[in-house]
Amino acid sequence: MKDKYHAILALLLSLASLLLFLLPSGFERKDATFSTRAKGVVLEVDDSRIFRFGIVREGVQEVKLRILRGPYKGLEVEASNQLIGKMELDKLFAPGDKALVVLDLNGDRVVHANVVDHYRLDTELLLFGLFSVLLVAFAGWTGLSALLSFVFSALVIWKILLPGFLKGMDPLR
Repeated sequence: MKDKYHAILALLLSLASLLLFLLPSGFERKDATFSTRAKGVVLEVDDSRIFRFGIVREGVQEVKLRILRGPYKGLEVEASNQLIGKMELDKLFAPGDKALVVLDLNGDRVVHANVVDHYRLDTELLLFGLFSVLLVAFAGWTGLSALLSFVFSALVIWKILLPGFLKGMDPLR
């Protein structure tokens, strides 16, 4: 009986999550896209314009990257990595690092590239998958229900709460 309850709960949470995932938020980009995100590998760096003040660094790091995924795969671009002197925000890159790159576009032509951060999405997805497998293996149906509840909660925040905030809705009314 208990397994049947958990199976029904898991099915309901899965269906509700799928429905929320497919629900439009009203903030989809249907107009011409002026920028895109991509994964890149750092080929070269130029640290000659970085100045050190104690343990703090400021200045500009010039980075040459090769795009690894998407429609611009194989394209080599140069980007500037602005260091503002805040260690928690500044990222230094070295050759071989994977980076999240935002490409500014003019039509199909890349006009500017900006390195945002180290690329961690692959690792994060691997860790989430490992967590999911271990949770279900350890807790069975209860673990699956907990995992689906987490996914459903994240989708409610992403698809209902945040768009509501952006549209000026009061969450308490």
